[in-house]
Amino acid sequence: MASLEELGRFPAALPPGARLWFVESNGAQLYSDIKYASADFLVFGRETAGLPAKLLAEHADHWLRIPMFNAQSRSLNLANCVALSFTRLCASRASREKSRVLSWR
Repeated sequence: MASLEELGRFPAALPPGARLWFVESNGAQLYSDIKYASADFLVFGRETAGLPAKLLAEHADHWLRIPMFNAQSRSLNLANCVALSFTRLCASRASREKSRVLSWR
């Protein structure tokens, strides 16, 4: 967990080529359409408030959404969003970096 102040300093500490992906409703891109790199990071907001609009506007090209198929539902809970997004990130990495994937036997 990091505060917005800490997040502001975070990009300077990222490894070369790392990208931040902001997962929040109404993003232009689907979380499942991204080809994640090994140094990419997923950023989520608080379950009750989400990510700040200013932060999303500043990073609109890395704003991702998870589709909602039930118009009656407002959103998924944060744990489900993290699980879906992280699973996709791992699968995307694994498809390109097979040598770095652990297998259980």
